[in-house]
Amino acid sequence: ITSITPNAGPTAGGTAVVINGKNFTEGALVRFGSITVASIFVSTEQLRATSPALGLAMTVDVAVLSPAGPSAKHPDAVFTYTDGPIISSLNPTFGPVIGGTVVVITGSEFVAPVTVYFGDIAAPAANVDSKTQVTVLSPANSANGLTPVRVETSAGVRPPNDAARFEYRLVPPEVVAVSPATGVSGGGETVTIKGKGFLGAVCPGAVMFSTIPATSCTVIDDTKIEAVTPVHPSGPTYV
Repeated sequence: ITSITPNAGPTAGGTAVVINGKNFTEGALVRFGSITVASIFVSTEQLRATSPALGLAMTVDVAVLSPAGPSAKHPDAVFTYTDGPIISSLNPTFGPVIGGTVVVITGSEFVAPVTVYFGDIAAPAANVDSKTQVTVLSPANSANGLTPVRVETSAGVRPPNDAARFEYRLVPPEVVAVSPATGVSGGGETVTIKGKGFLGAVCPGAVMFSTIPATSCTVIDDTKIEAVTPVHPSGPTYV
């Protein structure tokens, strides 16, 4: 087995599970923990099976049984029984580290009140649209990269889920306006720079007038910086 989809379902069973891998044979059985069920043979690389009832919230290993023996344990061959929330997808799956991205979470068993976590950081706002959808604002994160997302209520066990990952991305800074757009070559004037992606800028060095760094700068927010102009030859230049 290389993967199973979905990897979670209710404790009452009845979840249609697709099992991917190789060397599958017709008549193979599928074992959820200690309970064995029949499978539907699709190909040597795919089987389908229905999760049996368990009655307990827990995670079990899934194995395929054939005349050649059982499949080996695999970290992606586990199924979580839970009556709590299950995430099936995120849209979008990425956003800036400053947060504020509106993310639609689809899945099941979403019952208010819920708390949505991006890693260990709670989202500032979450709305349960229905039992299968939650809309949330991504919180700010100091680091870029993949972060697990989970919806928490008082019910059930939280399943491991590769589909529930949000990628924080560093947004390259972009300047769209400088005001005032003229000044003396002796420098020392404060200009307001507008754009995006300014969080994390540190002067001297972050703001450049051509190849000459600003004397100082203050980050107001992600879209605005105030910088003090350096001494610079007369003429137009890029900021």
